[in-house]
Amino acid sequence: MAHAYTSSSKILIIGSGVVGAAIADELTQRGARDVTVVDQGPLYETGGSSSHAPGFVFQINPSKAMSELAQRTLNKLDELDPGGEDNWLLKRVGGIELAYTDDQMRELKRRHGFAQAWGVASELISADGVRQLWPGVDVADLIGALHTPTDAVVHSVRAVTAQAERAIEHGAVFHGHTQVVDLVVEDGAVTGVQVVDALTGDHQRTIAADIIVAAGGIWGPTIGKWLGKNMPMQPIEHGFGFSHPLEEFRDAANDESCNFPMIRHQGAGVYFRQQGKSLAIGAYEHKPLEVRQDQLGSAAEAHASGVQPSVHELTWEDYEPTWQEIQRVFPPGSGSWLG
Repeated sequence: MAHAYTSSSKILIIGSGVVGAAIADELTQRGARDVTVVDQGPLYETGGSSSHAPGFVFQINPSKAMSELAQRTLNKLDELDPGGEDNWLLKRVGGIELAYTDDQMRELKRRHGFAQAWGVASELISADGVRQLWPGVDVADLIGALHTPTDAVVHSVRAVTAQAERAIEHGAVFHGHTQVVDLVVEDGAVTGVQVVDALTGDHQRTIAADIIVAAGGIWGPTIGKWLGKNMPMQPIEHGFGFSHPLEEFRDAANDESCNFPMIRHQGAGVYFRQQGKSLAIGAYEHKPLEVRQDQLGSAAEAHASGVQPSVHELTWEDYEPTWQEIQRVFPPGSGSWLG
């Protein structure tokens, strides 16, 4: 950083995913006017993890600061939400964490304590309470659960778009298909970035900046190399799939409807939620699936194929235990694998 931030500082943000868009929005809300955001992907579904995130925002955290940040984020998105079933930005459907063992229930009691301390609505509920909220869940072996009614499912692309558009209204400029290929460093200070057209690799030019913010997400290690640093971060994939349409969701208004709380089954490293007439199922405790920077498709490849750089083929051998467990926990989904 060349100098302290002022309202006239030229600020450039690398990446227009949820972090980059939020930073641009927050800065322009505080008076910054010369804010430029560049992304190698298309605006605003750029192809990184923000473009397909399941979007659950939970507010309970052992850190008071992180809990307050989550609460503030949801309140902010509430303000930006246009409403309506066809273009909702977030839905406060709440969340449920399941406990199948005494140890898991003790952990939920601890999390309930955090919620009480940090001002987050929560309640410990019985197996019957879970059944009332999600009639299809098998509660035969369930000890109890933690219900957080004000947690929300966020439509990630719309959240990015809404924050970016408000930043633009306050003077920010966003450039899609603009790939940063290097930093410009003078006398030990970063003074700008070199960019090219992400689809052709042509039209190299320099964009000057007083302050540069790296919000490249899964491309973070590449940004670190420009500074000669080995960033202590490693993108990791997790499996995500859908069931066929289920009778339980027959009344869904469209493919993006979500009217039930999002469920986390931490003992099996699984989460699931309604997505339209189907069940969306995520797994995050299979073996680590590391993704090297050269395994991320380029913007040009994504444009030609229509496949986002951060989306790879599902490895069924890693995901199968999740599918088996989800059929036990949610029997209506049995035999309804879509992919």
